[in-house]
Amino acid sequence: MKVSVTTDYMVSVETVFDLPEGKTWDDVQDWFVKYDFLFITMKDGEKLEVRLDEATWDHVDFKRPDNVTFRSVAEGRNYADYSTPALAEE
Repeated sequence: MKVSVTTDYMVSVETVFDLPEGKTWDDVQDWFVKYDFLFITMKDGEKLEVRLDEATWDHVDFKRPDNVTFRSVAEGRNYADYSTPALAEE
């Protein structure tokens, strides 16, 4: 029997940056993150683009995954058959 194991890890990366002079977070109208950039739109229409610190493998604690899932793999396939019940339920 082939078994698939999926390990999930959480990675947190902190970036510190300065808002423009005289601005506070209350002046932020909208924001979103895409890849390693934070895009901010201020209430006055000013737009900011902040490069976030890049995540590296050093940030991941591989010793203790946040979640581990085991599944059986359907015969003749090289990927997990997620319609198959978890091994603990078999």
